[in-house]
Amino acid sequence: MIATGSINVSKTKQSRIKDVNWQDLGFGKVFSDHMAVVEYRDGQWQTPEIKAYGPMLFSPAISALHYGQAIFEGLKAFRTESGAVQIFRGKDNMLRMNRSAKLLCIPEI
Repeated sequence: MIATGSINVSKTKQSRIKDVNWQDLGFGKVFSDHMAVVEYRDGQWQTPEIKAYGPMLFSPAISALHYGQAIFEGLKAFRTESGAVQIFRGKDNMLRMNRSAKLLCIPEI
């Protein structure tokens, strides 16, 4: 388990939340201001990072492009009335992610 204090956080310079049409929140149409990124290098997961949403650079040799070996797992977080952030069923997301990783022979988190 990763301690939340060990996650690097870089906040976006400008939130897009004012641009959200809350009446039309279709899947794949609205994205958060931030994304979680963790590299896997030399047989180890590296330090997790929360950073501003944006393009990601990929090597043309990544296995997902050649063999379709990728997993998508959408973790949901919500802000409470008091302003705290709560993650919805984070443990269930991790279990699904690891189950998928095991099936695809990808390192589990």
